[in-house]
Order: sequence, then structure tokens, then C-alpha cells
Amino acid sequence: VASTLATIIERDRAEQEKKDLQLQLAHAEKLAALGRFTANIAHEIRNPLTSVGGFARRLDKVMPEDTKEKEYTKIIIAEVSRLEKILNNILSFSKEAPPNYTKNNIADVIERMLVIHADLLKEKSIDVQKNIANIPKFSFDKDLLIEALDNILLNAVDSMTEGGTLTVITEKEEKQEGARVSVKVKDTGAGISQDQLEMIFEPFYTTKVAEGTGLGLSITRKIMESMDGTVDIESEVGKGSTITLSLPFNGGQKQG
Repeated sequence: VASTLATIIERDRAEQEKKDLQLQLAHAEKLAALGRFTANIAHEIRNPLTSVGGFARRLDKVMPEDTKEKEYTKIIIAEVSRLEKILNNILSFSKEAPPNYTKNNIADVIERMLVIHADLLKEKSIDVQKNIANIPKFSFDKDLLIEALDNILLNAVDSMTEGGTLTVITEKEEKQEGARVSVKVKDTGAGISQDQLEMIFEPFYTTKVAEGTGLGLSITRKIMESMDGTVDIESEVGKGSTITLSLPFNGGQKQG
């Protein structure tokens, strides 16, 4: 009886694993198709958009100051710039290039991000707190991690409309599957509801009305998965969110 029960349990477990793999494969195929589709559209839009922006900047140089025409050209330039950022997000989401692993100091990457956004953080009255562990250099794609952290930091800033505190924590942990390095980014913003959390990593889903592409966290998850990493989010409405990026400390060894 015990042997039969064990066989049934093992069969059910194998069947569940098969279903999970099929769902993951279907999700990956869906994302790949969506990536190709959006990339094609983005490329088609980019050329005329570049022309519009270029001519608007030329007009801006010759328009008299303090005129409606000057104001209109400024608006066109600003909106073109916003559309270009959206296109860059779409193209970033559709990229399939493998990570370029090099040995880096994760503390340097975080410090660089905070310096880049120092003016924005000051403007938004956001205090920065850091608890950065002394972690040896390890292999990851620095540019990809910067992009992922950039998405998270800007989301955190957007959530703190009346100022607040941004906390960045790093740590190295020994896990059963091997050592991992995590970066936690905490904010004291509006927080995200449970319903929104269930959709937060879906492409083109956004909690910001009439703003953004809804690709930032999708891109972040794709980046982390490409480096055998993970991204997790915890949030409470009215208290803020914590996003955790986790990378294998011994990652990228096959790439050298």
C-alpha cells in the first residue's frame, strides 16, 4: 500500500511539474512573439519621430522668444522626447541578447545610480539611506543591472509624491543552491494593492494613469531572469514597497 501511494504521489508530482513547464514555455513563447511585434512597430515609428523632433528643434532656434509658436515647439520637443523614451523601453523589452558577464563591485553600481539621480531625489525631497555590505566582486552584466535598478528607483520615486525615504540594502547569503547577492530597494510611497501586485510584472501593465509604458518591471524581470536572477516585490498600501533583486554570486561562469 505504501509503495502504491508513493507511486501515485510521485506521478502527481511529475504531472504537476510537466504542467508548470508547459505554462512557462507558453509564457516565454508569448513574450517572444510580443517582443518581435513591438520591436517591429517601434522601428517603424522611430524614423518619422526622429524627423519630427529634428525639425521641431530647428524651428525652436528661429522662433522669437515669448511667442505662442515658440511655446508650441517646446511642447513638441518635450513630447517627442517622451515618445523616444517609450520606444527605447519597447526596444529594450524586445532585446534577446545574452548577458555580457564581467566582474564588478555591486556597491559601485549602486553608488553610480544614486549619483545619476541625486538631483531628482533632492528635487522630490527624498532622503536616501544605505546599508551596503562589503561584497567581493562577482560576475554579472553591469549595464543590464543598472537598467534594472534604474527602473526600480524611478518607480520608487514616482510612488513618493510628497517626499519620503529610499533605502538601499545589499547582502550576500548562503543558500542551498549556492551563494546569492541581493539588492533591496525600499520606499515609503503609496504602496500597491494585492490585485495590482498580481499583474505588476505583466507587459504593458501600469498603475500610473496615462503615464509610462508599463514595461519597466517586465524589463526588470526579464533582465534578472537572463542572469539566473529573480525579482520579488512586497508592498502594503499606504506604507510603501520593497523590491528585491537577487543574483547568483557564482553566476556567468560558463561565459567565462
